[in-house]
Amino acid sequence: MNERVTMWSSQTPEVLDIIRRDGVSTVKRAYIRKKYGETAWIFLEAYDFMNGALRRKVPQPEGAESPVWMFRDPSRASMDASSVLLELSVPADQMICFDLREWQKILGLSFLGSREETAAFQRKLKRFGIREVSDVFGSGFYPSLRREVINSWQNLFSDTAIYEEYIQGAAWCIRKEWIISVTEGGQTNE
Repeated sequence: MNERVTMWSSQTPEVLDIIRRDGVSTVKRAYIRKKYGETAWIFLEAYDFMNGALRRKVPQPEGAESPVWMFRDPSRASMDASSVLLELSVPADQMICFDLREWQKILGLSFLGSREETAAFQRKLKRFGIREVSDVFGSGFYPSLRREVINSWQNLFSDTAIYEEYIQGAAWCIRKEWIISVTEGGQTNE
């Protein structure tokens, strides 16, 4: 029997409508470009890394171009007045989990390593005259440093003892049968 994990995801009402109509919702890269505009390239860089990690564990379904984000702690699923909060029961083999604090570093295009590894990498950047790690992504001049940063992101999955409040998950989709409840405007209706 497949273990299931309760997770929470903030979505737009339009996404909920798609799930109710089609039974599933996936994310297209175009949504990311639209949402983040000129900074979308930063998110797409990090999301491409996560796509590869997720693809190694879960087959990528047709139409899924980027992960759906979910959280173990419902307070981490940021809500605004136009959002719906989905309580989900997700099969554990359909997602990967990681520490959201470390993921935030990846979203900042930072090097992810131990204190010593990070200090050594900072010294290397200094030798190249680079002030910020993210600068290696904005230029085509440092492909080996860029590769080194992206390779360091594998450390995201090395910590298996994450405090529950910091568990974030990524899945290829949200399926209708995973929904336990929906909170719209503070009202739970499923």
